[in-house]
Amino acid sequence: MLKKTFLSVFLLLLLSSCAQQPSRLNKVLLATSWSIQQQQIVALNNWQLTGKIAIFTPTERHSFNIHWQQFENDLQISLTTFLGISVLKINKTALLTTVIDAQGKTYTAPNADVLIYSLSRLDIPVELLQQWIKGNPVQANYRLNKNNQVAQLKQKNVSPNSWSIRYSDYQTLTGIALPYKLELQRKDVRLKFAIEQWKILP
Repeated sequence: MLKKTFLSVFLLLLLSSCAQQPSRLNKVLLATSWSIQQQQIVALNNWQLTGKIAIFTPTERHSFNIHWQQFENDLQISLTTFLGISVLKINKTALLTTVIDAQGKTYTAPNADVLIYSLSRLDIPVELLQQWIKGNPVQANYRLNKNNQVAQLKQKNVSPNSWSIRYSDYQTLTGIALPYKLELQRKDVRLKFAIEQWKILP
């Protein structure tokens, strides 16, 4: 009888202890799951996406088709109208960025962000966007959703003109959760991406 009572008390204490630990356990599982997810995103270096991008400024609104191809740190971005007319092409390597506009004029500079700003007066963070577009919050503070995916991020150390991003849709491709809808905002400029297809390249 004493043995049975001891066992009952032990089980009661064990269950009571477990009941007090879920928040801590959930935090550990959350951190582990996000760590694995981020490792997958970081390792994804060769990919392409197609979709649409909308650009909003106080005086203008434009919508384009976007095709983005990435190989390590080199990228090619092509913007076209809905009729397929080329609007902008960006080719970036480690040493040089080349931009070809709608008139076929070519511009080059070592830094992609500086070159695009000089041409458009839009401060678009191309360098960081190579990671942010995948849902990797480099150089940013961020918040995760219930599925351990980045729900929001805010660029660090550029106050008060930091970029912020809100992610509203993810889908899984070969085991990696990738964003399909995201919106970047900085002061009065917004960029909305509606990605239709991701493709992982060899």
